Amino acid sequence: TLLMSLPRDSLVQIAGYGGTKINTAYAFGGAPLLVQTIEKNTGIRVDDYVEVGFGGLVKVVDSLGGVEICPKTDLKDKDSGLDVKKGCQTADGKTALAYSRNRHTYATQDIQRVQSQREVLGSIASSAKSPWTVVNPFRYMRVASGASGSLQIGENVGPISLARFALALSAAMSGKGLNCTVPLRDFAVTWDPERAPKMFDYIKTDRTADIGSLCTQDGLPKK
Repeated sequence: TLLMSLPRDSLVQIAGYGGTKINTAYAFGGAPLLVQTIEKNTGIRVDDYVEVGFGGLVKVVDSLGGVEICPKTDLKDKDSGLDVKKGCQTADGKTALAYSRNRHTYATQDIQRVQSQREVLGSIASSAKSPWTVVNPFRYMRVASGASGSLQIGENVGPISLARFALALSAAMSGKGLNCTVPLRDFAVTWDPERAPKMFDYIKTDRTADIGSLCTQDGLPKK
């Protein structure tokens, strides 16, 4: 299982718009253009997609009773509203959102932010798939109603695909899989011209077990 982040400032080619930041694909053409852009620039087919908005993240986290985050230092950021102490702790929806949005307190900004976002997503997946959530009807209904209207999914994504998505996220963040940022050449968020295509090829040919050192938390080569 592989969970790979594509930082929003990644410079890519967008059909009809030339070279620009990948996040503008969504602004120009929503999920369809973003999916097309990812496929064109990575060569990887996107079978399904799940879209979670800011409000949706808060609702889902609160419906689960919070999720665990583990900041390595005290973090305080006026733009995102984040104010947490270092160490593992349970975060409510508002705090989880701020943790996912925060970048100004990090020297590497968006590079660290995508790592925090993976941490939050992994924690959501672990909580959502736990036996306590599945077997307890009150907790299950609370999570289901919290997620209702919070997620936008592709036309062909059914309950089984969503369950697999949660399981894969949990596995990737638990140490049983790979949790990476796309291979970068530098902190200017330029994809590495040699390492990135190698990773994409491993993914396309279903050989993620061979990715090895190409997978790093910040996308830079291991020293």
